[in-house]
Formats: sequence, structure tokens, C-alpha cells
Amino acid sequence: MKIRKAHQKDAEEVAPLIHRAIGELADILFNTSRKQKIHFFLTKLFQKDHTRVSHHFVDVAEVGGKIGGIAISYPGHVIKTINKPVLSFCKTLHQESNVIDTNVLPILHAKEAEDDEYYLDTLAVNPNLTSNGIGTALIKHIQKKAVKNGFSKTSLLVEKDNPNAFRLYNRLGYKNMGTVTLREIHYDKMVKFLPTINTLAKSDVSCIG
Repeated sequence: MKIRKAHQKDAEEVAPLIHRAIGELADILFNTSRKQKIHFFLTKLFQKDHTRVSHHFVDVAEVGGKIGGIAISYPGHVIKTINKPVLSFCKTLHQESNVIDTNVLPILHAKEAEDDEYYLDTLAVNPNLTSNGIGTALIKHIQKKAVKNGFSKTSLLVEKDNPNAFRLYNRLGYKNMGTVTLREIHYDKMVKFLPTINTLAKSDVSCIG
């Protein structure tokens, strides 16, 4: 297994994995339930710079030359900035502004992470490779990135109806710190404190690797 930064050319393999992770939130954001269209929209956002699903924030795990899993991560303090291009994109897909207010904004404006947390936004593994330890390897890789960028804690959200994921994160040292709701979908907010410098990294978005 090899973990590396994503490239724009990875879009075709990465987009379905992002969709697998975010599920019905993608249907709401993109105003469609058609898988092909959702993958197309995710591909466009992935290939741009500094959207929250940009290749810039994605690490991929390669197994046998194929992408077996992905992790999207970034500092909590950049979320508002990287949500702006996503919101602009979503506005082009919804004809009525009230739909943006009722469906999209409750997702993009939710408080997912604190400014001093390194946030694991998305973790997805190819369903045919779930027993290969890819998820655990990616989580540990993100923890190392958090340390490298000067963070003393990393956080993530896990759906309340996903006990297997909850147990995995708990086993890796994450503790439940409360609940976050993204448009009627409830998540456990989990945080892990890391043995690193406890000062907040004020890196510019363009500097996060």
C-alpha cells in the first residue's frame, strides 16, 4: 500500500469514493439522485483548487496501482473559505433561492470543526478492499499530517447509525465530544488529542500539504 497526495487526474476513481462517504448529502447539495451526475459534479469540484473536496486536500491509498481509499482533511479554520466555492457551485444547480436556504446552507454552515482542530472531512475505502487496513492507514496518515502542521488534535464526524466506524475511531483513540447535525442527519463529533505542539497552525490555505 502506498499513500500519496491526490492528483487532478485521479478524479474518475476518487469521485465515486467521495460520494460513497457523503451519501445523501450529495443528493441534497447537487439537487439530484442520479449517481452519474453526482460523480460529474464531484469531479469538477475535485479538479478545482481549494474547494472542500479539492484534490489539494485529498490523500489516496494505492493498492496494486489502483486507488483503494481516500481521505480528505484540512485545518478547521479554513472551512468557511473552502465552502464558498462549493456554495457558489450549488447555487448554479438550484433555481430557487429558498432551496439554498433550506437545503444547502444548513449543511455548509454547520459547525463541523473548531479552528484549532485538524479535520478529517471524508474517509472512504473501496468496498472490495475493506479488509486491507486501508482505513486505519489513512487515519494514521492524517494524524501525522496534523502533527506536521502543528495541531494538537484532530477531529471527524461519524453518522450515528454507523457503529462499525464509531468503534474503529474509538479504538484509534478518538473520543465522542457531542453531536453535529447536517440537515437532519445526526453525527457524533469525535476528537483525538495528539502528542504535538499545542499551538494553532495559522497556515494559509495554499500551504497545507
